[in-house]
Amino acid sequence: MNRLILFLLLPVFVSAQNGWNMNLLGSFDYDTNHNTKCNDIWGWEDDNGNEFALVGLESGFSCVDVTDPSTPIEMFYISDINSIWRDIKTWGNYAYITTEADAGLLVVDLTDMTGNTYWHLKDFTNNTTGITLHWEGAHNIYIDENGIAYIFGASNPNGWPAPPNSAIFLDVANNPTNPEYLGEWDDSLLTSQENYIHDGMVRGDTMYAGCIYGGKMHIVDVSDKSNPQTLGQHTTPNNFTHNAWVSDDGDYVFTTDEQSDAYLAAYNISDMNNIYEVDRIQSNPGSNSIPHNVHVDENFLITSYYRDGTTVHDITYPNHMVQVAYYDSYSGSGDGFDGCWGTYPFLSSGKIISSDRNSYNGKGILNIYGRAFQQACYLMGNVSDGISGNNLASADITILSTTIAAITNIIGDYQTAVVDSGLYDVVFSKTGYISDTLSILLDNGIMTTLNTQLFLIGSGCTDPLACNYDSLTTINDSTCIYPLIWQQAFSICDGDSIVVGSSIYDTTGYYTDTLNASNGCDSIMYTNISIIPPVIWQQAFSICDGDSIIVGSSIYDTTGYYTDTLNTVIGCDSIVYTNISVASPTIWYQTHLICDGDSIVIGSSVYDTAGAYMDTLSTSDGCDSLIHTYLMIDENTSSYDTLSVTSSIMWNGSSLSVSGDYSATLINFVGCDSILYLNLTIIHTTGVFELINNKQLVKITNILGQETPYSRNKPLFYIYSDGTVEKKIVIK
Repeated sequence: MNRLILFLLLPVFVSAQNGWNMNLLGSFDYDTNHNTKCNDIWGWEDDNGNEFALVGLESGFSCVDVTDPSTPIEMFYISDINSIWRDIKTWGNYAYITTEADAGLLVVDLTDMTGNTYWHLKDFTNNTTGITLHWEGAHNIYIDENGIAYIFGASNPNGWPAPPNSAIFLDVANNPTNPEYLGEWDDSLLTSQENYIHDGMVRGDTMYAGCIYGGKMHIVDVSDKSNPQTLGQHTTPNNFTHNAWVSDDGDYVFTTDEQSDAYLAAYNISDMNNIYEVDRIQSNPGSNSIPHNVHVDENFLITSYYRDGTTVHDITYPNHMVQVAYYDSYSGSGDGFDGCWGTYPFLSSGKIISSDRNSYNGKGILNIYGRAFQQACYLMGNVSDGISGNNLASADITILSTTIAAITNIIGDYQTAVVDSGLYDVVFSKTGYISDTLSILLDNGIMTTLNTQLFLIGSGCTDPLACNYDSLTTINDSTCIYPLIWQQAFSICDGDSIVVGSSIYDTTGYYTDTLNASNGCDSIMYTNISIIPPVIWQQAFSICDGDSIIVGSSIYDTTGYYTDTLNTVIGCDSIVYTNISVASPTIWYQTHLICDGDSIVIGSSVYDTAGAYMDTLSTSDGCDSLIHTYLMIDENTSSYDTLSVTSSIMWNGSSLSVSGDYSATLINFVGCDSILYLNLTIIHTTGVFELINNKQLVKITNILGQETPYSRNKPLFYIYSDGTVEKKIVIK
């Protein structure tokens, strides 16, 4: 083993000879590094998601980190016996490498990126029988999902017994560095040369083997490793079956023949007793290029195609494979085992890594590609005779602006595809028939059906009443087209219109228009139009001040004449004229004088105290009436008189002759009570007043407060020394 110094190993980018829907992301050459050619390739990812290319070289084995494709870094290189052939597969963290040189099985621990941990194994023991199988060379290896390795084309140097050269089964899952020998497949009905497996793969205990010298693809049940059973077989197009790969659904197998001008082929294996080929395709027809290793990656077939580089075919419909991408990494073309040896399309990132045998200065190179391809746009259909309805075989289908062409099969069916989506014109033709061109929109990943009928030359419409009458035709092909007559009626609103073709109608009437139909004939259109006049309403309202009227979306609260346009239930206009009269409020003013203790009622209000009041009442027309009331209260009046007389008097209609206090209630001029109080003293003396009750008269005043002498028959005020005042009238 040679240890690498990483900084001396610089990645190299090369320009593609040509590519389509694939991008070259980076390269690592083996001219500058190790001066050797490449053979097969595999991929591996560590627990951190880093991606590695495991490259077989004529001089050994190389591990390259391709996580960043623009700067691939070789992690280590293990030198080994020189050999044209070397193949790699992985299980867990181990790589297993076979070669036709007598180096045995190289097992490499990929967790040690120094490349120092590896083993060469040549002896393998069956733990049950104790039998040990020795082999030193093998053309190929595959490891299935159960950790079983399948060694294809094993050999030994002279002096050793020849091992089985078909398939040897080793268990690498239980002991990765010391696999157990489990058994082999060796069909007793085949010769050693026919048994020889050049390449193969296994899924679900079923092996798909390319028996190159027998020219057949064999399918084998390997569930019992000690007694595998052949399920079926089928020859491949060039009888030199190199490898085989099964579809994801297990219903189809795809093979290569490693010969000049050979094919990729697809087989239906849903019935092992009736395996049959469904399609075959070449990457570069006529160039004599050689296909090598094919891999199924979901809906795509990724193939290392020697001088044609790395190719991609859409196998969504295995019966019609379509090439959708390639990257031709080799400068030459045609026959030869130069260019792309192996490819690996299963990295999680989607990158495709390919090993070119001698595409860089005659030495090997690792190329890292990005995907720019997608599923094709599929087209299928049937072509039949337009008169008899019989299916037409060998009808030609050509998609214009492309190189795509197809031919109907014996039942008139065809299938084809284009790579890019878009609108296409498809020409259908057959000798003796009139060609037909149809347009169709095709989308990626979608199967579109387009059927058509072709008519014999000389056929056509023989009816003179038809629009497409052809006086030269002799065969009525039932394609006569007649004018279309339509009748329609509309009721529209005043102001609206109806468009018929290029005509516009907005009045009541019966109209006739001639239009062009899609079938090329005139279409006669009879139109009856009725105009619905607008509905007119007139209304009048008398409303109170402060109220409003709503008409449609309008609100009116002032006197006026208004016009509104509304929509009726049939969608036409309704014109509403509204006359609004706003009644002014009635205002009353009143003054009331009431006696103390009385009250007045105004509407629902009762008032018994003096003040100014306003009440709002409803009139007979429902509007407000404002009443302003000024209320005055006539308080109860009373008078207090003190009289001293010398004889009886008449008072309030009565004769009083005895001294004492008297009262009388009278009605004043406003109708209220007036109470009179009288203190009467009958004096039987004459002359000036004397001291009474020891109080002294100070002076006498009239009602104006003026001092006056004593006099009779008028009220006077007597002011005494104790501060009292008496009002007296002395009557005689």
